[in-house]
Amino acid sequence: MREVLIKTFTKENGEYIVQLGNGTIHKFKSEKATKKFLADTNRFLTEFTYRCNSILIELYQHGREIWLIQPDCKAIDHSSLEHFIKQAYDRSTWKEGNYFTFIDLKKFCDHSKALIKSYRNTGRISSTDTIRRHRLDHLFSQVQDLHIKLINYGEADCFGKFDTSKIEHLRDTISISKLRVA
Repeated sequence: MREVLIKTFTKENGEYIVQLGNGTIHKFKSEKATKKFLADTNRFLTEFTYRCNSILIELYQHGREIWLIQPDCKAIDHSSLEHFIKQAYDRSTWKEGNYFTFIDLKKFCDHSKALIKSYRNTGRISSTDTIRRHRLDHLFSQVQDLHIKLINYGEADCFGKFDTSKIEHLRDTISISKLRVA
């Protein structure tokens, strides 16, 4: 089973410092507390990559279905999404892994949301395909939630509350079609 293994911290003025790629800085008084935080962060990031992989599978399925429905549609290349997940694992062991792992997972979220929007808004799905549209809307919400969790990871530990100012620009939406009941 693959795991994210970030491990970089510094010691300055008797404090142990962990900097993460989402911009948070965490200070600890002991090496034991620092390593516990890194272990917790590794569990969070590993679970995060598993969820990203599940989203990738769903995106691939949607892409293949749309390709079959629309004869003029070109095949969608999902390799960049796979690449971001793989890089998150590979780079986590680097000295700068604390930074790059978060950045790669953020890129996965950004690209996934753009792909879902393109599936949803390019006219490749007929206006009568309500079920597919709602499935894509739900998938978009899942990616959005993951993205926000990644951006806010560790905020409560640092400040005692979440800093929502960092995520206001993430409040992407997609227009949800109204369901008509006959």
